[in-house]
Amino acid sequence: MRISTIIFLSTLLTLARPVTADEAEKPVGPDSVFGDHFWAGDMVALDGETLLHTDTNGSQIRLRLWAVDAPNMDAIPWGPSARAAIDKIFTMYDLDDLTCNQITIGADQWPIVICYWPNQTIKLYAGMRWNSLNAAIIAAGWATLDREMVASTRFLEYDAIRGLRPFEWHLRLAEDSARIRNAGMWRDYEPIK
Repeated sequence: MRISTIIFLSTLLTLARPVTADEAEKPVGPDSVFGDHFWAGDMVALDGETLLHTDTNGSQIRLRLWAVDAPNMDAIPWGPSARAAIDKIFTMYDLDDLTCNQITIGADQWPIVICYWPNQTIKLYAGMRWNSLNAAIIAAGWATLDREMVASTRFLEYDAIRGLRPFEWHLRLAEDSARIRNAGMWRDYEPIK
């Protein structure tokens, strides 16, 4: 077994723990954490961390993916590759089912969102499954976890799971998976040993 696989598995085991009785009674799905503002359907990737949603009356709004830090479009070749990765995910999965829920509003007044497919998971690499676009783009290796955004975001429910904010562990695993596989931007860096 490769050492990188052992490191990844040990990370998974570290995060695993028994669920308490109080946690078992609370809903765990995205609807239990997110607010009332959400967008679904017609989305276009502007870059690796920003989507453009067009509603039925033609109005458009930019949505920023929560905790995703992708290269800007002018960062050649990484920026266009990050957008292409989202475009590829969009072609593989039903875009009509994609739902983006607002977490907060960014400094630029754009909604910051977690986007997910409620009825399916995204299978990318090595059998790993992700149900959020945020995790999928990080797992593809074209974005990293935006730790500054994670630290500045305060959730009202599920404030901490083993000291980690909701979904942060999911995104950390996605990033570790990309690094171990040398996927996307990670291919030009020293592999984890």
